[in-house]
Amino acid sequence: MPATGGSPRTAPTWVLRSVLARAPALGLRNVLVTCGDSNLASARVIEKAGGVLEDVRETELGLTRRYWITP
Repeated sequence: MPATGGSPRTAPTWVLRSVLARAPALGLRNVLVTCGDSNLASARVIEKAGGVLEDVRETELGLTRRYWITP
């Protein structure tokens, strides 16, 4: 993993922003990002990146938050 210039907690933010930066070149207008309902740290990262909560669904992995982001 490249240096993020901060603590290990900055890595998820860096990864998400890096992926979102590449989305338009792939023709993606919207990106679906999910996390476990109880994973509040991931939910905060997604929301800070512009994620809009669509819903929370029961999946085979348990309750899952579904966010849409427009890069």
